[in-house]
Amino acid sequence: MPKSISIRICLLVFLLISIISCKKNPSSEPTPIDPEIPTPVNELELTEVDISNVAQNQFSIAFNLKEPSNNECGIFFSDDADKLKTPKESFDVQKGELNKSGNTYSMDVEVLKWNWAKISRVYYRVYLRDDNNDLKWSKIQSQSLATYELFSKVIVKGSGKINNSLIVQCLSADQYQHHWQSKINGVPLTVSSFVYQPGQTPYVIITYDVPSDLNFGNATYELLNQNNKVYSTDVSIVGGGMVGIYTHPVRTLSDIHFTFNNELYMFNETEDATFDLYKWIPGSENFNKIAIGDIFKYAFTIRLNKGQQIGDKIYFPPYVEQTESENPEENIYEENMLSLDPITMKWTITPLYTTNDLAKFRGWASNSCFVLNNKLYSVGMINEDFYTKISRPLMVYDPTDKSWKEVMKIPINDANTFATTVLNGKVYLLATRVKSNSQATNYFKNEFYEIDLQGKALIRKEWIADESVQGTYKPYLFGYHGKVYVYGGLTSLGYNTSASDLFAVYDLQKNSWKPVVGENYYGAVASQSSGFQEIINDKVYIGLGIDGNLFNLSDYKYQIHEVSLP
Repeated sequence: MPKSISIRICLLVFLLISIISCKKNPSSEPTPIDPEIPTPVNELELTEVDISNVAQNQFSIAFNLKEPSNNECGIFFSDDADKLKTPKESFDVQKGELNKSGNTYSMDVEVLKWNWAKISRVYYRVYLRDDNNDLKWSKIQSQSLATYELFSKVIVKGSGKINNSLIVQCLSADQYQHHWQSKINGVPLTVSSFVYQPGQTPYVIITYDVPSDLNFGNATYELLNQNNKVYSTDVSIVGGGMVGIYTHPVRTLSDIHFTFNNELYMFNETEDATFDLYKWIPGSENFNKIAIGDIFKYAFTIRLNKGQQIGDKIYFPPYVEQTESENPEENIYEENMLSLDPITMKWTITPLYTTNDLAKFRGWASNSCFVLNNKLYSVGMINEDFYTKISRPLMVYDPTDKSWKEVMKIPINDANTFATTVLNGKVYLLATRVKSNSQATNYFKNEFYEIDLQGKALIRKEWIADESVQGTYKPYLFGYHGKVYVYGGLTSLGYNTSASDLFAVYDLQKNSWKPVVGENYYGAVASQSSGFQEIINDKVYIGLGIDGNLFNLSDYKYQIHEVSLP
């Protein structure tokens, strides 16, 4: 045999021996890092997969299992497909709990990033634990997410500077504001703010002011980038925003006011303890100071409230003047009506009830007034028998014969305050009671009624059923376009006083309340308390009160707001 062939055979034998000697022993296999999560096999089949509500960083999923099971079924999702090859809940992988109904599983998936970063696609994988406690896995599947998204498709008609704006978020690296444009029903919107956020998935957030002349109801929103339409969706234009702001020139006690000939009159206390009267033409910046007679300077000490117009006169709630003396003949208790002729500015005091018997001093205090059939009604409090017997009567004043009579008792003696309004000839009353007291602070609850004047009874109506809505003290209650509205007030009073942002509307036909602003009952944004509410020229005005967003409730906003309502 040639020497070269012998060498080749020896080398081949040596190579075979080496390969055999290097073969691994099965018992020496390394232990998996996580034996509970073996490399998944695509053996779980999903059927009737339905994806809906696709937004940014979230979507809804529903599906059936091809082979129904009552065992544990769950889902893992991530923005990194590789992380789902061996799924395990971690920093980049989230595990979701599925809702089960029969053989249908569903879940609202939301991918949360540690820095709230945006993503354009999410990957998910479903597992099922079988009868042997082993896991079966579906294939890794993906879902693209929304590139453009409105924060809310319920658009509040009003200025964006009062948090009633339209906000759109765009997954885009285009950081130039002039490249973006938005329209509602073809009307261009004005940019209120523009924010560009760089990163792995850059995006922009654009806030637009909503025009005050938009029509209420359904509308079409369009987003354009460099004049090309990139997004369109249906939106709903609702009321509740502030579409006009007018600043009063001086500090004004707005709870003392009246309207006449579609103008608003407001009284103002001056530094020398006298009082001025300002007239405002709604929709203008004209606040004109006009003269008032001496009689009102005297009568003001009794803290009059809103004046009500009957005919060509303004009537203020009846007030009390009294004097107590050791000499019985000097005891005087009077309930008087103060009225004003707003043309001549002549004031008139009309006596309603007078006595010098201390036992008949009844401590009348008016709480809420309304006008019906040219008569002034007042819900108030009477404290009789030497202030030991409290009642809540509804009284009526008739200007034709100057009579002052009790109509009925309001059977809610423990109520702290009432608010009333008239709509379509019916009278509605909102009562406020103390619900609890904590740390020298009162918290409240409300009850809503219709007053049956003929039957002299209260008819209980539904109040807001949402348990998250807190009671409110001294809110504005008013009727407008066939519905009753409640606005603002105080959620608490005392050491920890806080204003309420409550803004709700009552449907007479359905006997139910709902939020005015979208799905949020707390849509009031200005003058929630200690101000006024009036309807002038078929427009709703609220103002000269405390704003709920102020930390110090002793600070007032001397502004009048026009509220957008359908």
